[in-house]
Amino acid sequence: MNLNEVRVKDALKKDAGKGIIRLDPKVMKKLNLNPNDVIEILYSKENRKTVGILYPGKKKDKGTNQIRLDQSFRISLGASLDDFVSIRKIEVVLADKVTFNIAENSSLPNDSQWLAKKLENQIVSSNDTINLYDWGRKINLKVISFIPKANAVRIHLNTEIILSEIETENR
Repeated sequence: MNLNEVRVKDALKKDAGKGIIRLDPKVMKKLNLNPNDVIEILYSKENRKTVGILYPGKKKDKGTNQIRLDQSFRISLGASLDDFVSIRKIEVVLADKVTFNIAENSSLPNDSQWLAKKLENQIVSSNDTINLYDWGRKINLKVISFIPKANAVRIHLNTEIILSEIETENR
């Protein structure tokens, strides 16, 4: 096992859907990572990666070599609980524009500015999946592209959000 390889566990309920990644504090110290760093997570079995904002794990996570990821992160990676993933710190830039596909079974938000506010400070990379809930409506988003070109971008209130509907994929 590599120094930067950690075991996937489920996110804390309060962190789900917020782009928060919690990591064993001992691993953070070993890798010289700090809270609010942006990390890239690679699942080599599927050759897929995603990104998120790093927070320290809770007391119970110390010494466990675990990373806590919500369902959106795991879907983006194609990873399951107890799989091993690699992590590394990356730099991100502010997004000027992000284009999302919305799954056919999702409710389409009427206001892209509302969506920018809901996603403010969310870090995204290509092909990331984001699940949002609003007044009981589920909104499934998939990142298609963003400007400027980078490994990952941070959405902010002035990010232009483009929405398009797609057909449900057969899997």
